[in-house]
Amino acid sequence: MSREDETKLEMAQRHVEEGLERLERQRRLISDLTQDGRYRLVSAAQRFLAEMEQYQAKAEDHLEETLGEPSITAEGHA
Repeated sequence: MSREDETKLEMAQRHVEEGLERLERQRRLISDLTQDGRYRLVSAAQRFLAEMEQYQAKAEDHLEETLGEPSITAEGHA
């Protein structure tokens, strides 16, 4: 299925899933940087992680809201 054909719900679910994958990669990066003693980069990576977590919370809220709506494609067609 192409992104143009996905429903609003499918798009919201994809955003949550992709966000969780990005958060995991960022946490691994922070762990690797910490082990390598690159503390200046760790600090920046942690700040970015905090921003990513805020976005993820919004994506999850959007998914919850979308669960209560009629299913339409991402472009707004039924």
